[in-house]
Amino acid sequence: MEYWDYLGWRDRFGSKDSSDRQRRYARAWKARGLVTPQFVIAGRAQRLAAGVLPAVDEEAARQPTVAIEATARLSPPAKDLDGQPLPRTVEVDARLRRLGEAAAPPEGAILVAALVQREATTECTAGENAGATLREFFVVRALSEPMPVGEALRAEGARATLPVPSGLRAPDLTVALLLEDPVAMRTLECRALPVEERKPEKG
Repeated sequence: MEYWDYLGWRDRFGSKDSSDRQRRYARAWKARGLVTPQFVIAGRAQRLAAGVLPAVDEEAARQPTVAIEATARLSPPAKDLDGQPLPRTVEVDARLRRLGEAAAPPEGAILVAALVQREATTECTAGENAGATLREFFVVRALSEPMPVGEALRAEGARATLPVPSGLRAPDLTVALLLEDPVAMRTLECRALPVEERKPEKG
């Protein structure tokens, strides 16, 4: 989150998108403010680590209503006319499939794609963690615009393009797809995707 930057150390992974997302959670819960650290499991806040795994197990046991079918492909390296490397992207193609007679997602549901860096290390130079080395896991590096479920359910599906930070490769990345109720800020279904290398086109 970026809202702790004033403490003297700027989190290199903090972003306005992530802070705005947490603010939407807080509004949905009618919370008085933002809290860190915080876990959110299926739209419910969970601060104590001891309660996280039971909550995850409970949610995992729930019968899914929708299957998220998707692929995530990293664009091949390319250079501009001056020989400089061009930014790479991950292209996510997704489609939703209802499972049997299960209820459809609520009206207004959205699909969101998150580009996740599996692991990172950060040296803290100031603030309360000055001098510490942080080992971080599953860091969100980019969020897609919301994709309305009406579009994602069509036969051709929906597509999101996510920018990839310089230096990251396919094995460093995962894409998380979240089917959400944006009013209650509740995750209805989710899926994690490996990122595949897309081969350069011949020609």
